[in-house]
Amino acid sequence: MQSVSEFCWALSYRFLVFAEKALPMKGLWFGIRFRMECQRRHGPFQREFVKKVYQGGAPRTLGGPFAGMRYFDGTFFGPVTPRWLGSYEEALHPVISEVIAKKYGTVIDVGSAEGYYAIGFARAMPASDVYSFDTDPVSRSQQRKLIALNSVTNLQLGGFCSHEFLGSTGFKTPVFLLVDIEGWEYELLDPARCPALAGMDILAELHDGFGLTYEQMIECLSDRFSATHAIERIVDGARHPGDYAALAGQQLDEAELAEAINEYRPWQNSWLYLRKREAAGR
Repeated sequence: MQSVSEFCWALSYRFLVFAEKALPMKGLWFGIRFRMECQRRHGPFQREFVKKVYQGGAPRTLGGPFAGMRYFDGTFFGPVTPRWLGSYEEALHPVISEVIAKKYGTVIDVGSAEGYYAIGFARAMPASDVYSFDTDPVSRSQQRKLIALNSVTNLQLGGFCSHEFLGSTGFKTPVFLLVDIEGWEYELLDPARCPALAGMDILAELHDGFGLTYEQMIECLSDRFSATHAIERIVDGARHPGDYAALAGQQLDEAELAEAINEYRPWQNSWLYLRKREAAGR
């Protein structure tokens, strides 16, 4: 027999599926529905992780380029334990470390979700101006909490990032642009419509969209920036649970470590890293 809580969960879920199809603000309804799925799947393990690894204390990022960042337990887009361990998007760690070492004057994070990268960069680069954008109001609310937890003062949070904003004058240089917007990179990363992009270093997560397959999106963006940027494709690789045992204080067994680093992506993630060429090399 179905419990009352199970009945309420199923009823709420059905409403959100309906709302996605029939009501305005489809992205908002999708975000709430997906978070419900993530809470159901990942919430119990996250609570156990906090008990075992943090001994019931407040979560912090334990490794990777943002080690030490304060976090919280909650419902996000996907599991949060990879961010806590520092294994999240491991293939990008060299790029993130490079950005921090270069001390960019401005970092712009578009599609920032709860703020892992935006707050991470703001903490690591306190002299830089960080701009963070996400159209999802729940994500922005979570990011405000993460900003407060980390006492970040050099970050401005907004909703929609436009070509007009990217074309603004007055950014401290150099500028690093991070983009993860589920296919809308096709619209945003267009130097014909936003010439200022030619002067930025860009890291973009790749998706299909706008009638383009995943591979066509890669080809399209590469063509757009081939004259102005050196282009590197970064492909996500396998994680090895044992690499993170020490960070977890030896509190997790191998199966738990495998769960903790699992990002639950149904595809192999990849990115384009676009480094602005110096004028003499163009």
